[in-house]
Amino acid sequence: MKHAIAIVCLPKRFITQEEYEREKAELEKLQQEVFQTDGDPWAAMIHNSRLASRRKRCLSIIQRYETQTAAPTLPMELHVVKIGDIAFASNRFELFMDYMHRIQARSPFEQTFIIQLAATPGMNGGTYLATERAAANKGYSASLYCNQVSPEGGQKLVDETVRILKDIH
Repeated sequence: MKHAIAIVCLPKRFITQEEYEREKAELEKLQQEVFQTDGDPWAAMIHNSRLASRRKRCLSIIQRYETQTAAPTLPMELHVVKIGDIAFASNRFELFMDYMHRIQARSPFEQTFIIQLAATPGMNGGTYLATERAAANKGYSASLYCNQVSPEGGQKLVDETVRILKDIH
């Protein structure tokens, strides 16, 4: 059995000036909406939950834009474990299948398992990691709200994972 750990710094999915301005305007609009305090409690809970969630999403994009130049990469702890001719590789993301298949196709092991959404709990934990094609087409979970890391970062994750798999094989 072998176990390798690496910190991989992945390029973030940058927020554009246009996206930033749009989110600021949307947040300003949402700040004008009030939380419901009367009427049907169930309807109020749903309204208030959606309003709080939408505000938080806008705020997270604004904060990402304001910090992205100072911190253009996202450090991620990568674990690779070898047990005989089987390997396990972990990451903090919910990968689009293309990335998992790229790793498995290039792995020197008989079988390679990709362990997703591992290592970082809570709000700073796993997000979707969209491919370039999905990001370009604004596919499911390929939006700025769902992706901290760029498709280039996804390919870097693939390359670094494969490099470590080959190193411990």
